[in-house]
Amino acid sequence: MNQLKWGLIDLHGNAVLPIQYDFIDGVSEDGIASVCMDGVWRYVHLDGTVAIRGEFERAFQFRSGLALVQKKGLYGMINEEGEQVIECKYERCLNFSPDLAPARLNGKYGYIDRKGEVVVPHVYEDAQIPSEGFGWLMNSTGMWGCVDTEGKPRIPFRYEEAEPFGEFLSFVIGDAFKGFINSSDDLVIKADGWSRSKGGFRENVACVYGVPRRASWGCNYIDHSGRFTMKEALNEAYSFAGGRACIRVKKRYGFIDTLGELVIPAIFEETVGLGFFKGEMAAVKYNGKYGCIDVDGNVVVPFRYDLAAITNRRLLRVALES
Repeated sequence: MNQLKWGLIDLHGNAVLPIQYDFIDGVSEDGIASVCMDGVWRYVHLDGTVAIRGEFERAFQFRSGLALVQKKGLYGMINEEGEQVIECKYERCLNFSPDLAPARLNGKYGYIDRKGEVVVPHVYEDAQIPSEGFGWLMNSTGMWGCVDTEGKPRIPFRYEEAEPFGEFLSFVIGDAFKGFINSSDDLVIKADGWSRSKGGFRENVACVYGVPRRASWGCNYIDHSGRFTMKEALNEAYSFAGGRACIRVKKRYGFIDTLGELVIPAIFEETVGLGFFKGEMAAVKYNGKYGCIDVDGNVVVPFRYDLAAITNRRLLRVALES
């Protein structure tokens, strides 16, 4: 079976890192890439030279000066000088947002700060990455509640499901209702004519599904007042990013604008990252190969790769079968 080899190119198609790595996780704002070769993870500059001495079982992209790494099966954090800021002792750890990160110790979740200090004790069954100053935690009964960035309780543990806050609203499902609440635990938008959220509010609308559509169910968008923004339900749709949202028409994917107009034809077999545009670019698959388009549908990077994904530095991670 052929294996994929990964490299980095810019949005003009020029090689930045050669296509020779087992995987590339991402690139920091300072141009440090986490790469894997022969099963070993390390950090390199964009010219391929060593950025941080040391090898890891897993090394993730730097975000705001810290990167998650794995040693002996456990996770911790290093800084860009390679110093171990947070000891590798956690069974699982997620990224900071902005100053708290969920971490699992002895099978239980809590929140830690950038110094590794425990802000919320490790006594919970699950935890989400904090968003807009609030973090959702699951207690021993399987119910979700919310704390603020200081770890103080803000919303009682009474929800069966909860999404991260987006534009100061969070979709929840409880015994009495389901819909969007604010940070004061007030029901702001009740689920009416739809049943679920698909990622919460982004760019002033939320994608919701479970909308009646002919003989099946579809998707639509609601605004902050709870009104549908599209005249008709869509078969499959995702959240907006960069003024565009990915939708599926039959078995192909395209993009609509905020008015619901199909501005990029549904000709793509797949989209990367739910079709989210990053830096006004999106990675898509056409005729069996991946490339990159802009918000007008113009091809920026030709369709010649077996996989592709955009990084946060307007670079493209690309892969070819070897």
